[in-house]
Order: sequence, then structure tokens, then C-alpha cells
Amino acid sequence: MATSGRFKFGEQQLGEACDPSGFECGPGLTCTNPNYDIEGVCVPEPAAGDQCLTDGACAPNLVCDWSSGTCVTGAAYGAPCSYAEPSNPVMGTEKVRCQVGLVCDTVTFECADPDCAGGSSCTVDAQCPVGTACLASVCGVLAQIGQPCTDLPLGPCVGGFCSNGTCVSGVCSGDTCFDGAGVGAVCSVDADCQPAAGLLCNAGSCTLVPVTSASCSSDQDCAAGSYCSLSGDGSGGCVPKKPAGALCDSYDECWGGCEVIFGQQRCFGSGPGDPMCHG
Repeated sequence: MATSGRFKFGEQQLGEACDPSGFECGPGLTCTNPNYDIEGVCVPEPAAGDQCLTDGACAPNLVCDWSSGTCVTGAAYGAPCSYAEPSNPVMGTEKVRCQVGLVCDTVTFECADPDCAGGSSCTVDAQCPVGTACLASVCGVLAQIGQPCTDLPLGPCVGGFCSNGTCVSGVCSGDTCFDGAGVGAVCSVDADCQPAAGLLCNAGSCTLVPVTSASCSSDQDCAAGSYCSLSGDGSGGCVPKKPAGALCDSYDECWGGCEVIFGQQRCFGSGPGDPMCHG
């Protein structure tokens, strides 16, 4: 039976025995056990052009090209890259892949740093590059009205929501999306708008119900869409909830909640009529 103690780190030569779970093979070599034996053998690392099914089948500085099934160096930083479905750019479906350590930006379609590219992981919109939103924990591009949409990665739509695979007009309030006229739509009576989503007809245009600045002692004293802001002497007034990304001190100040992002507490969530509908 082979044990990692039998072989010296990085000193086993071509054809010599090695531990498949260790790093005993010398430079340019890797330990393989094609017969699934406990003891492996040192062989040359896969080179560019060798066949692969996963990145693990290639050398550490290479990636597996899904289109050709071969190991490639990948595109450099700033170079063009692409996805099998450009309108649905899902990580893992790249046609032109990037070098190790880079990702294909879902907005620019160029190889970029994974920490500041569309397609990077996220929890709120404020963590994503400009022009993207946090969709199912991944930075992506919101679909326009009339464009195809799915739960992943496009999800929410600009100024509407995804219905039967297509972005439709409407307005979202909390976790509920209302099909129909949104903010700014032409109207003659309140029923032409979305009263349930906080919209009323004002001077022929659907607008959000104004939030009063009534005095308050708790949030229960304020209308929907507002919270009670208390001063040092205990007096308070109802003020509008803050938009996503705004600095906050408590959950009640925001539409969705208040959490620490990059060292500061910021709001997340969308209010009625917000163009970034996350319902």
C-alpha cells in the first residue's frame, strides 16, 4: 500500500511511483492512476491540445475548452470571450474561455477579474458592476421589456417582470408583481394604475402614493413605504424608505433590509415602481 511518506515531495521522476492524492512528482509531471490503484505513476502534465472533459484534466495553467474538448491557455485579460447563448450567459457554458484566474464578463464579454466582473457572485446590487444587478446571487444584466427572460441568470426585468419566459410591463411591490401600467403610464382614474402596488392616477399619469411626514413614535404610525425616523429627544416623523445601496442603521429604513456591504451598512430590496424589479 502506498503512503505519502514513501515519496519525497516533488522528486519522483517520469514513470516512478507516486501517491495520487499527493504532490510527489517533479516539475512538469502529475500523478495518475488510470487503473484506480492505490499507487499511481508520474506522467507528463496534460499539454495544450490534449483531450479533456474538465479543467482538472489539464495542467494548472490551462483550462478545458468546452467546444473542442481540449486543453487551452484561454484568452488573456481584456481579450474577447463568449458564451454558447449570449442572451443567457451562464458561467460554465463559455465558447471562448479565459485564462486561469479570469472570468468572461457577462456585460462586456471580455476576460476580467472575477471580483469586479459581471457574473461574479453577489448578495445585493451594490456589490455588482455598474450596469448589472444581483440576480440569483450572480451579477447579471436585467432584461428589457419584450426580451426573453428566465429565472437564471436574467431573472428580473427593467421596468417589469418575467412572465411565461418574456419580460412584461408592470410594477413590483415587495414580493408581488402586478401586470399592467407602471410609474409614468397614462391614466384617467386610479383603476388604470396599480393601487395595490401603491400607484394612483395623478394629473393623467400613474405615480407613487406620496408618503406623508406625519409625526410618529413607531413604524406602525406611518403609511406603507415609509418608516418612523426618531430624533434624540424621542420625537419622530414618517419619512420615505431608502433605496437599495443607501446607508442605513436598521432594517425598517429599507424596502428589503439593511446589511453590511464592504464595511458599511446599506439597504437592499426594491420599492413599488423601482425599475430594478426583484419580485
